[in-house]
Formats: sequence, C-alpha cells, structure tokens
Amino acid sequence: MQDMLQDPECLFFFARHVSSLAACTMGALLWLILLVGCPPCLAAQEEVPTWAVVMIVFLAVVTVLLCIAVVLTRRALGKMQDMLQDVTQPRALSGSVDSRHTVVSDLEAPMFSGHTHPVDAESSGFHTPQSQRSDMSDIDARKEGQLLDPRERQAVEHMRSLVPPGAQKAYTIFGAHECHDNEFFLRFLRARDFDLDKASGLMLSYLEWRRKVYPQGAPTHIVEPRTHFGAVYADYLDKKGRPVLVVRARYHDKTRSTEETRHVIVMFMDGIVHHIHKPATQFSVLVDLNGFGYANADLTALKSTLSILDNYFPERLGNLWFIHANFVFMSLWKVVKSFIPVQTASKIFFYGPDYQERLRESIDPRVLPNAYGGQEP
Repeated sequence: MQDMLQDPECLFFFARHVSSLAACTMGALLWLILLVGCPPCLAAQEEVPTWAVVMIVFLAVVTVLLCIAVVLTRRALGKMQDMLQDVTQPRALSGSVDSRHTVVSDLEAPMFSGHTHPVDAESSGFHTPQSQRSDMSDIDARKEGQLLDPRERQAVEHMRSLVPPGAQKAYTIFGAHECHDNEFFLRFLRARDFDLDKASGLMLSYLEWRRKVYPQGAPTHIVEPRTHFGAVYADYLDKKGRPVLVVRARYHDKTRSTEETRHVIVMFMDGIVHHIHKPATQFSVLVDLNGFGYANADLTALKSTLSILDNYFPERLGNLWFIHANFVFMSLWKVVKSFIPVQTASKIFFYGPDYQERLRESIDPRVLPNAYGGQEP
C-alpha cells in the first residue's frame, strides 16, 4: 500500500476513478431521494405540484453538470498522468528512422544553427572581443600536474586507479577518445564535494554509460535535424570564456520519442563541450521561453536534461539563464525543481523584464545578439 501511495501513476489512476464514483454516487442519491420521497406526496394530490416539477428539473440539471465535471476532471487527470508516464515510459517513434537526415558527421561537433563547424579552436564559430581573451578564466583553471594541493592530488590519483583497463578507448566522442586528465577526475570530485565514494561511483557510472549507450557518441543518423530552423545554436562566449548554448524552446517538438529526445540532448551537450577551450571547463545555457506554450511543454525533456547534466556532464554547467518564463513553463518547473541538486540550483537564474541588462553582466554586448540586448546582429 505504501508503494502505491508513492507511485504518482497509481495516485492519478485512483483519483480518476474515485472522482467518477463520487459523482455517480451523488447523482444516484439525489434521484433515489426524489423517487422514494415524491410518490407518497404526489399520491395525495390530484395534480403534480410545481415544486415537484422544479425538483425534477433541478436534479436533471445537476446530473448533467456532474457528468460534465466528471469528463473534464478525468481528461485533466489523464493529461497529467500522461506527462508523468513520459518520464519513465518512452512513446512510440513517430516517423521512419530511414527518413531522418544526418545532423553532423562523426568528426565534427554540431554548431546548432543549421551548419557545422570543426572542433578546431580557430574555426569553432565562437567569438568574443579580443580584449577579453587574455582575461578568460573559469572556476578552477589548472595546468596538468600543477596547482593541485595534496588533498586534491591524492583524490585524483585514487580516482585514476579505479578506471577499468581499456575504459578510455571503449568509447569515442566525435571520433576522438576523451582525455582523462586531472580536470576529468576533478569534475566528478567537485560534483560530489570530494566524497571519494560518491565521486568514484559517479565516474564509473559515466564510463559504463558511455561504453554501453554511446560508444560512438549520440546516434546522429536517427536524430531529426531540429537545428535547421535555429531551435538551438551557439556562436559566442560569455565573459568567462565559456561557450553559450542558446535554446529557443518554442521550437521544441514534444511528440518525438523519449529516446530520440535523449539522443538530441546528449548530442548538443557533446557538441558544446567540444567547443570548450582552456582555461574554461564549462559552458552556459540561455533558454528563451518566448512563445513557449502547451505544445512545447515536455516534462520528459526537462527532467532528462537536468538528469543528464548532473549524472553524465558533472560540473560542466556554468550558468543556466531563463528568460520570458511564463505560466506554462513554471507549471513544469514546479514539478522538477525539487529534484535539482543544490549545486546545480545555485547556477540557475530566471530573469524578468530586465533580462537584457542582466545578460550584459555575463556576456559582452559586442557579441550578444541584439535580440537579447547586445550589439551583434
């Protein structure tokens, strides 16, 4: 019984049927009272009194209203139940896999404006004022083997010793093996506050996930080319030298399968990570919710993004900015915000009407698009 009460799907199932049962019971009782109570009163009278007619009409109207309320309540609860089911049960794929187009080749990282750029720093597509390049820094820029205090060095060596033989060569990202340098291990350690057991568990889980699920990165051949209309793109750096991923949520299609949505999320994150250049170690995300509506409200995508960030891209998120947040999105946010780790929550900001001024505090106006208060066309 306790497990059932903790299962949202079961709760919605019972709520739908209890609401129907309660309404039907109420209607039946009212009609029973009428049928049992009225005949004795009417038998003593030659004509049907006005109050009896009014009572019958009243009960008929109440019954109709109860039926309408049951239908609307069941429909609303059904939609909420479907949203919760999306989190754990993938929907069927819509469309043929063979009809999908390749978004990016294995040797290129996606630049999300309908074209691709090589991973090379000079042609990465990101730009920021030259005067700021010498001032770029991130939370913990380090040279390999240097600037580690004894505690960090010991923790890193312990983590390195736990890496299974051949784990680094068991997967590739855009055709290259991931570098297991000090920064690689430090990210897992920071994400779990240098708790060696938790950090090592997170790292081993990540390596196993890469090996089993994405041995060659996200399967771009089955990912629908959503970038052709600029739903997601990245073209500039913030003031700390971190690439900024811009997501225009109104273009999101929630009819896609849960599996495909996860592939898209991983592909975009891998792409933006490939465009991080030292000393930066993180990326930032700007989510534009202008025009976001029920057709875009996807609890699965939101929860998957936050889960993937925390479990498989630890300490990669610099900042997450939301602008133009409306009631529809905030309704989703209330469902997921309690599951967000404290460290991640501290990096998330919702900006109001003054969002342009706030964004200029983090992104130089000379590279920020004019749609967001900058000078870039």
